[in-house]
Amino acid sequence: MSYKVYCKTLIVAALLCCCVAVSPCFYATMSHAMGEAPSKKAPDFTLYDLAGKSHTLSDYKGKVVFLNFWATWCPPCRTEMPAMQKLFLDSDKSKFVMLAVDINQKKRVVADFAKTNGYTFPILLDTNGKVSDKYQVSGIPATFIIDKSGNIVNRIIGSRHWKWSEFVPLINK
Repeated sequence: MSYKVYCKTLIVAALLCCCVAVSPCFYATMSHAMGEAPSKKAPDFTLYDLAGKSHTLSDYKGKVVFLNFWATWCPPCRTEMPAMQKLFLDSDKSKFVMLAVDINQKKRVVADFAKTNGYTFPILLDTNGKVSDKYQVSGIPATFIIDKSGNIVNRIIGSRHWKWSEFVPLINK
């Protein structure tokens, strides 16, 4: 075998080894971003909504919780909010809770945004970012689907045009 063929073969073999070694990491990262998450207990928290009412996550045990982290300045967040409003209106409130958690913004800014856009789902204020830190939110929007037992069953990173028919499979996993 010539030296050139030997070098090319060695390079191809090294690249294949790298691909095999990296592929589980790539799959884990992509599946996590696409909505698969290992089932784990959702960190409990208490936050206040725009009306000053406290919401504690563990109080919603027995219901599916749609927990969305967002901010008014975030274009993808703003894009998905009308669909979230429709999902909220179409839901059975005895079985489903939507909580939209604004991160690090002043109450007045968030309240004006919600009023201007007619959003009626509960908007909670994480003014110091501690709850988003508990959920390891590194980009927004980030949505967590929490089952009736309080376990995170899905984590969706990025904007979605939420439809009830597409949402149901996420909660029935």
